[in-house]
Amino acid sequence: MLLYRALRSFLRFVARVFFRDIEVVGLENVPDEGTGPVIFVGNHPNSLIDPVLMIAHAGRIMHFAAKDTLFKSRLLRLFLRPLGAVPVARRADHPDAATALANDLAFDAMWDVLAKGRAIGIFPEGLSHDGADLARLKTGEEENKPGGKKR
Repeated sequence: MLLYRALRSFLRFVARVFFRDIEVVGLENVPDEGTGPVIFVGNHPNSLIDPVLMIAHAGRIMHFAAKDTLFKSRLLRLFLRPLGAVPVARRADHPDAATALANDLAFDAMWDVLAKGRAIGIFPEGLSHDGADLARLKTGEEENKPGGKKR
């Protein structure tokens, strides 16, 4: 946890360098670390800054659901594993593979995080984007339905 706290302090500093004002609203409603599980859900306008801001300012040890393709990079793995990121196989990245089994393991890992009273961060839009509005949320069901749309 010492490594996580050091990284969180560093990320808080980095966020302050790039953003003059960071307003955190509602943090008083979040239970203290270890006293209750929390799922933080955010939109995803920037794939790098979004998790940085959540780690730096949520006041909790954060575990993220992250697309498994990120774990292919040695450099990213160096950060993702110590942060407790959980690899999730996206159908868009593995169209021919059976992603259900891989994601059963991911959901088991996330349930374990919550059972320990920890926090999970997710971005249900499923991708980063530059639009001001929320993107359509991914349920995982659209691609399974007959005639369902693929995005």
